[in-house]
Amino acid sequence: MISSSLSKIDVDLALGRLLVLSEVNGIGSRTLTYLLAKVGSVDGLWTDDPTVLRELLPNRCADPVIEGWRHAIHHANPLAKVEKIRSQGVSILISPKNTWAPDSLTYPELLANTEDPPNIVYVKGNPHALEGKTVGMVGTRRISEYGRQMVNHLVEGLVPVGACIISGLAEGVDGAAHEAALANGLPTVAVFGCGIDKVFPAFHKRLAQRIVAEGGALVSEYPPGMGGTRGTYPQRNRIISGLSYGTVVVEGAIASGSLITARCAMDDGRAVFAVPGHAFSPGSEGPHSLIKDGAILTTSATDILHELHWEPASWPNNGLVDSIDSSESSEIQPSLLALNLTDDQRLVMKALAYEPKPLALLQQHSGLSVDVLQTTLTLLELMGLAKQHPGAQFSRL
Repeated sequence: MISSSLSKIDVDLALGRLLVLSEVNGIGSRTLTYLLAKVGSVDGLWTDDPTVLRELLPNRCADPVIEGWRHAIHHANPLAKVEKIRSQGVSILISPKNTWAPDSLTYPELLANTEDPPNIVYVKGNPHALEGKTVGMVGTRRISEYGRQMVNHLVEGLVPVGACIISGLAEGVDGAAHEAALANGLPTVAVFGCGIDKVFPAFHKRLAQRIVAEGGALVSEYPPGMGGTRGTYPQRNRIISGLSYGTVVVEGAIASGSLITARCAMDDGRAVFAVPGHAFSPGSEGPHSLIKDGAILTTSATDILHELHWEPASWPNNGLVDSIDSSESSEIQPSLLALNLTDDQRLVMKALAYEPKPLALLQQHSGLSVDVLQTTLTLLELMGLAKQHPGAQFSRL
């Protein structure tokens, strides 16, 4: 660690030098980690001597990398770089695996304890959002209605423990996870595969703003101003899993970013949860493959809470639990127990599923007449508990 006797300018100078070197074309996070471990300090790397650089850099680093390194040292202003980033409301966190890192710059402990933590993490928003009960949630960009319902269902069930939802701001499951967190008053963190001022996809700009405004954060290992590439987005997946106690895969193909995230979580010894789906749906291939490999089959937040040993202080029930048969209450999600449902409404909620069901099947399962069933479904829709689909089909929300 940097000595506490160093002035703030000295600390910022070391930090700025690290930022400069991290942006040299051809120097990735792993190479920089290797160099810092070898030399012991960033100041020891601040040299333009080509002979020294050839001895330090791995053999695969060609002359253009060395020239880029020397050019950066001669032309960059480390202190100005630090100030510019901070002026954008961005915090800079340095991995504690670097022995020179100052104590004043905190770094998420979960992320630090992974196989390949980034040297530098840029955070816009609330850095404390990275320190709580964090759950990663990822999946396909082509989210189905079932996938969206499962995201909402799982996030709602994590409300009692105040979980923070970590995802990648992509279209589909990622966006749905962030939106569900915000709708339920939970913090959420979006991990970028580019600079955190380069929102991608662009139509999620408003969502990114809401994440910051409502107590969450935007995170990236890439400096502000840097665009994403085909390689940076897969790289960010290790950060999603690294920031999370467990990662949930809702839908995704076998060869997809969500499966990369899950594999990263497994490699780091973290819990992996997979939501089962329709056997013939392409989006089910990834989760089903993970389940075969040992991922936890997940249909409710209870599966997540039990595996991670997170117990909510109390489930809301308003005394209603005592009035419901124990075999029936086990099939009603805890958030519904706080509602004063009628007997007919409870029967219909038991009959409903997150997959749309036709009216005739609901009548058979509930035992209600068509008229009573339709009236009850209308009331449940108005309460935000059910949804009608084309073809007179209904599902839970």
